[in-house]
Amino acid sequence: MDRKVFYLSVARFIRVVGRMSTFIFLPIIFVNIYNLSLLDTGIITAAATAVMAVIQYFSGPWSDRFGRKFFLEVIPFFTAIAYFALF
Repeated sequence: MDRKVFYLSVARFIRVVGRMSTFIFLPIIFVNIYNLSLLDTGIITAAATAVMAVIQYFSGPWSDRFGRKFFLEVIPFFTAIAYFALF
């Protein structure tokens, strides 16, 4: 296996594990710390999942059109803004 492919797959695995732990603990934080109702927490989680599904669906054509480098630079910026907004 090519080393670049191996490193890319390991980085992707770490990213997915981090994302999954976020989706596990985020509802607990919303309910216990921010005192949101379960309905509000469900709506936020459903909206985040819908946005993520749309982005993943169109990510292939978008990366072909704009290039992978563009998304590798832009997406972490918006992710940081989203986490800061949650903070």
